[in-house]
Amino acid sequence: MTDNTFKIKAIGEIKKLKSTDYCQVLNEMKNIHDPVIIRLHIDADSTTVVDFNYNDDSNEGKNPYAGGFYVVEIHFGKSYPEKTPTVLFRTPILHANISKTDGYICLEALNRWKSSSSLEENIVRPLRDLLITPNFDDMIGGIDEKIVRDYDTIRENVLEYATLERTDEHVERLLKRIQDDKERAASNS
Repeated sequence: MTDNTFKIKAIGEIKKLKSTDYCQVLNEMKNIHDPVIIRLHIDADSTTVVDFNYNDDSNEGKNPYAGGFYVVEIHFGKSYPEKTPTVLFRTPILHANISKTDGYICLEALNRWKSSSSLEENIVRPLRDLLITPNFDDMIGGIDEKIVRDYDTIRENVLEYATLERTDEHVERLLKRIQDDKERAASNS
């Protein structure tokens, strides 16, 4: 599935939800590459909203997450924008603040959710910043600090799981799971 086909399909799904609760989401999605599923890419040459620009000469070559593509799933829920959406990493990642098993993200910005701020301010930019600068003072329980500080181990993980090809696989699996959940819900009602 091409990025454009995916974007059109995802925007179509969101438009089906048209209601006052989702007006803000619809408006913000115009500025985000992939609604519901966002692909993050940290790259010194990139300048688009979702293909994040990371160009810090003082840290050049020191960020093991640079160059990776990351799939993030966002569930808005019926109380959005008053309540924080659920945000989960779907690309397996070795990170001090992201669970490799379930994608849970320990991100202070989600605790400071403001319904008046954009998704980019509340979620996208803080996620990018977390990849650039992990918070070792607020690590996910059960994570081996030695591993999440080891550049070479993290880099191997990024090269294995955070490639564009693997990201496409993560997106396809996620879309299939969403479709299966919809079919299960329809058959149960």
